[in-house]
Amino acid sequence: MPIVKIPAPLRAYVDGQKAIIIDGSTVSETVLNLAEKYPSIRQQIFDPEGRLRAFIKIFVEKENIKELIDGLDIDIQESDSLVIIASIAGGQ
Repeated sequence: MPIVKIPAPLRAYVDGQKAIIIDGSTVSETVLNLAEKYPSIRQQIFDPEGRLRAFIKIFVEKENIKELIDGLDIDIQESDSLVIIASIAGGQ
């Protein structure tokens, strides 16, 4: 099963875990399964319409899926690693 690596700002929503093994054959299926297993992360990753939030980036291995034509619908292998990156901004 794919491994989803969770950045520090989102770990509070997944019981503090750095990486989670989640079933899925596409990026979308894997991320939705993550949100089903850990419901509190859903609103951090998806907007109210169910789209990936603008400040969330997902990489499969080292490739940003937002730059791929199929995006969330790309197929993944059981040995793939997904990395969720949450952009953080702030300051004055």
